[in-house]
Amino acid sequence: MPEIEPAAANVPAPGRSGWLADASNSRLGTLCLLFAALQCALLIGTTWWTGAVPQMVFGHDVMVLLDGAWKLKWGITPHSDFYSPFGVLTFLVIAVGIDLTGSLVHAIPAATCIVALFALPLALYASFSRLHPLIALAATIVLIATAVAPHELRFGSDVWSYAAIYNRWAYPLFGIAMLIMAVRPSEPAGWKDWADGLIVGSCTLLLIFLKISYGLLAVALIVGFAPIRLRGRRYWFGVLVSGLAWLLAFGFLLDWGFGHLLQDMRIAAGARHGLGPIELLRWGWSLRAELVAMSGLALIWCATGSTVGRAALLRRVIECGWVFGAFAGSAAAILMTNSPLGHLSETPIAELGALVLLGGIVRDLRETGAEAVGPVRPKVLALAGIGLALVVVLPMTGRNVVGVAEAAAAKRAGTTLSPAERFTSGPLEGLQISAFGGDPPLPTTYVGKVMDGLRLLQRTGNAGRTVAALDFANPFNVVRGVQPSETAPTCWQLGFLFSPQSAPPAERVFNGRDVIMVPKRFGDGDQRNLTVMQQLYGSYFSRHYRLAGESEQWRLFVPK
Repeated sequence: MPEIEPAAANVPAPGRSGWLADASNSRLGTLCLLFAALQCALLIGTTWWTGAVPQMVFGHDVMVLLDGAWKLKWGITPHSDFYSPFGVLTFLVIAVGIDLTGSLVHAIPAATCIVALFALPLALYASFSRLHPLIALAATIVLIATAVAPHELRFGSDVWSYAAIYNRWAYPLFGIAMLIMAVRPSEPAGWKDWADGLIVGSCTLLLIFLKISYGLLAVALIVGFAPIRLRGRRYWFGVLVSGLAWLLAFGFLLDWGFGHLLQDMRIAAGARHGLGPIELLRWGWSLRAELVAMSGLALIWCATGSTVGRAALLRRVIECGWVFGAFAGSAAAILMTNSPLGHLSETPIAELGALVLLGGIVRDLRETGAEAVGPVRPKVLALAGIGLALVVVLPMTGRNVVGVAEAAAAKRAGTTLSPAERFTSGPLEGLQISAFGGDPPLPTTYVGKVMDGLRLLQRTGNAGRTVAALDFANPFNVVRGVQPSETAPTCWQLGFLFSPQSAPPAERVFNGRDVIMVPKRFGDGDQRNLTVMQQLYGSYFSRHYRLAGESEQWRLFVPK
């Protein structure tokens, strides 16, 4: 089975001039590498300087992330101690962010910078060792801009949110592993086999503990690429050594509770609602622009290969087929695990696929010199390939870069939300959450909802006690800086994290020591969450807890 060969692996055709011939030009490569590194460093530095951005949508997701990190800070371990469908690495990086900044408010952007700084040298290596320098420049910026984007990738650049930020952190790791697995290095060397294996193994294990669906897909691709991309023993030894090292590290962190992790993943998988055929068809139709653009790139690549004979054309057809399938298929598979389903251009995996296809076109045009493909001149084909690649690459990456700039501009201008949308005291002082950020209609803002619950705790004499909340998120321990619940999950959401058929047992959720806060209006607006929790835990709850008070938005229960 043929392999993708990088543009830099080929000697430019005689007489070829311009950027197409510069794949092996060390000066161009150095300039592009430096520009990519500086551009990405600027994005990371700006993210650090900006700090926490106002949460314009799904602000309660911040509480999920901070609650999990706060538990780790208190020695409470996901999976081993409490049900968590979220990877421990998400909480661990945020906990490190708390230590670095000394702040709960700025811990998440600090964690973003940590992830981006870890990914940057790996992205530079994977891209510049395999792709034409100009394409490698684009690929590196695509990956790092995704990691630091201050908004969910499906939203506008000014709709800032840390919701599902683990997806933005996972994409660069997955993309780096994909590049290394799919594209041959430009200058094969023994140490590169070691490096490739170490990076692929590390990225795969980190993905498993960041978001397991990404990690399992990476494992599937390692197995799938094995008969296509024949690699030496150094590569496979590197994969095993790095994978085992990270596995041991996370085993120690999780108190070797891998059985609990698998149990949590089974519960979460059983809780997710499936997609019907009509939903899948509608979603597939929504991807048409990106799929057409990538198909166009594949056709151009096949056409450029046809100038050197039928054997080359057959080779290009096969190459294009599995490149297109690997990148577009992986992007679609990832999007299907997220909610709601997004466009293909919302994942940098499709963007990387477009850039790899463009790299194949550039490689073939350099090989064929000035030879045209039929009546079409080589540079026209190159420009057509660039145009199609931009259709896939530019929308999301441009939006991500603009989002970082807009967030920094808002901080510089001192833009803030209203006083009712800001925490004004305690560990979360300064955190801003929009009143209209995807929450259901409330008598107050989300911040007001939290403050209403705090007043209830104060009024009933429970101001210092640990709280477990049967709401989308539990803000009550981090907002007061008190010990978090040892057993309560960090998040509840029907159809994604629990269901009538798949949920953690009551004995694992309640410990008989925490006071329980139950919202009158559930966090995501779907009151069925409370109905199903009543069905699951009502009998246990009535035996062990009693109502101690209520407020406009909460009911407080204490152990009997």
